[in-house]
Amino acid sequence: MSRRTRAAQRMQRLIANRNEEERTSATERRRQRMTRMRAERRAARLEDARLRKRRSSSAVSDRKRFDSAVYLASKVFNGSDGSSIEVV
Repeated sequence: MSRRTRAAQRMQRLIANRNEEERTSATERRRQRMTRMRAERRAARLEDARLRKRRSSSAVSDRKRFDSAVYLASKVFNGSDGSSIEVV
């Protein structure tokens, strides 16, 4: 094998190794980016669920408060003995 052939083969191996390293590096960057995106989406889903739960429980407590106020108002205006009071 001539000296030029060995040098050319060495250069080809060097280029092939560099390409493999670049491919490996790109794959790792892509893997990390996807992991980060999954974590961000999960955090967003959890935050949405937390806010939905808060709104839901707030709506339930508002409804209970309203129903209680209506019940108490009906007792006051209708009287406990069944007599009703007219409000003008």
